[in-house]
Amino acid sequence: MKNILLLLSLIILFSCDKDEVTLLDETLLLGRWEPSSKSIVYKDGRDVFTNEDVCEWYDTYTFFENGRLRYADGIKIDEGQCGDNPELEIEGEWNQDSNGKFSFTITKTDGSQLILNPKDFYFYQEELFLRIEYFEEDPNSEVEYYYTNFSKLK
Repeated sequence: MKNILLLLSLIILFSCDKDEVTLLDETLLLGRWEPSSKSIVYKDGRDVFTNEDVCEWYDTYTFFENGRLRYADGIKIDEGQCGDNPELEIEGEWNQDSNGKFSFTITKTDGSQLILNPKDFYFYQEELFLRIEYFEEDPNSEVEYYYTNFSKLK
């Protein structure tokens, strides 16, 4: 009897999926998202608000139901005013794979494509904000990753 209980316990223990993937509810993503802050996380753990001009990181994303994406590049249009660069309104596609990872395929105005694979992509504070994190590509950099917080426009 003890052997049967031990065997059943082992079967239950090893049959549970510890790496279960939770997919993001894509309906929460739909709409236009505007950045509210951008930060840099250094390898030593420091989390620092970027010193870039606000308009330089003021890029918006609009996610549509059909997997389409509109990316607008932020620029300074007047003193202290940020807006969309009309020359770089870019269309693309977004996708969430079966592992919950997102990718964006953006087609530039010259026809070339850029594929972005965020480090992480999630909602926080009761799904009021979206955070997109990107790895630093340079292994010699002191930076580990960057993140931008977005608010949804109504």
